[in-house]
Amino acid sequence: MSAMGSLLLAAGFALCGVAVAAATERRGELVHYNDVQIDVVIDGNGPAVVLLPSLARDSDDYDELAEGLAADGFRVLRPKPRGIGRSTGPMAKVTLHDFARDIAETVKAHGNGKAVGLSKSQVKDVLESVASNGKAKGVASHQRSA
Repeated sequence: MSAMGSLLLAAGFALCGVAVAAATERRGELVHYNDVQIDVVIDGNGPAVVLLPSLARDSDDYDELAEGLAADGFRVLRPKPRGIGRSTGPMAKVTLHDFARDIAETVKAHGNGKAVGLSKSQVKDVLESVASNGKAKGVASHQRSA
């Protein structure tokens, strides 16, 4: 991980007020609310980091990054978007806030309501919506310029 990436994670976790723990195994969990089911891949234990894939991509794109973060003592949450893996839910007339709730419910269930969020620029608006709506505390996003 780059020095800037480590600094951003440290700052995010300082905001959340959590300490870093040791990494462990990869597992899959389901988060349910209303008529939505979110398939979440979880790596490691410790403060939560949410990795969001690009539009219409699977969270498995982040396998290598997730392994590294988990080895550094983080719990990496990788929710699969609706329609991918075992994630299901309405797709008609959904808004950015609906997808933000998917992330917030994931953080609530597996991050004790606190996480640092990392994404590619195309989905950073989802993270910002989660943070601005108060659905999860300590969610932050960063967009790196090319």
